[in-house]
Amino acid sequence: MAGFKEDNSFRPENPVTREQFISMIIEGMGTVTKINLEEIPPGSSSFNDVDATRWSSKKIQWARANGIVAGKANGEFRPGDPITRAELMAILKQAHLPENSAKTSPRFSPN
Repeated sequence: MAGFKEDNSFRPENPVTREQFISMIIEGMGTVTKINLEEIPPGSSSFNDVDATRWSSKKIQWARANGIVAGKANGEFRPGDPITRAELMAILKQAHLPENSAKTSPRFSPN
């Protein structure tokens, strides 16, 4: 695990944001299967509050395209919000579903 880019600090007392958690999940999945953030299925939309220039935008869009996150009912993801325990568990569950595994999904290929 790396520290924050600005000063390489760890900040264990800070809450984890939704985008930070998605980043951790995608990075973790990438250790067991190849993930290409450039391969977003056609017709996949991004969230209206995640600008394409945001550091986490490709990971968030990839997670949405692969059924790991759905966002809020109003079309927002709210990347800077602290993640709740319920959201954390829902994301972990979706990332672990068989259709999101290297064995059954063409979107993943073994390293």
